[in-house]
Amino acid sequence: MRKQAGFTLMEIMVAIIIVAILAGIAYPIYTHYVENSRRASAVTALQRAAAAEEKHYAAYNMYATSLTTLGYDSNSVDIPSTSEHWYTLSAMKDPNGSDYLLEATPAGPQANDVCGTFILKATGARIVSNTTGKTAEQCWGGG
Repeated sequence: MRKQAGFTLMEIMVAIIIVAILAGIAYPIYTHYVENSRRASAVTALQRAAAAEEKHYAAYNMYATSLTTLGYDSNSVDIPSTSEHWYTLSAMKDPNGSDYLLEATPAGPQANDVCGTFILKATGARIVSNTTGKTAEQCWGGG
């Protein structure tokens, strides 16, 4: 009699269960890192716009109230691009003074992000609004 080679149904089921458990652990960790990298794109875009605001202030002794004044294509810019739209960058005058406010509002796959909208003031204050369960420090720091 010849011995049969191969896997039993029980061995295959155990392997499938192990793969499912590993995927159940790995996928949430992966999505957490993806969301953090997208937040980093928003923070970088805000910092670049803030640098452009300061450059504009140095040249004209006043802050710009729109992104078009700073050289952007429109006053509402998709971050990082129109093909991968994670945040919408916008600029406005601070209602409490003559300074600017820069906002990165989540959009697309980032729309339900727990950090909500990132706001950068001319004073350097870093704020988040519409956040659920995270502090501004955790969101801006990538936590």
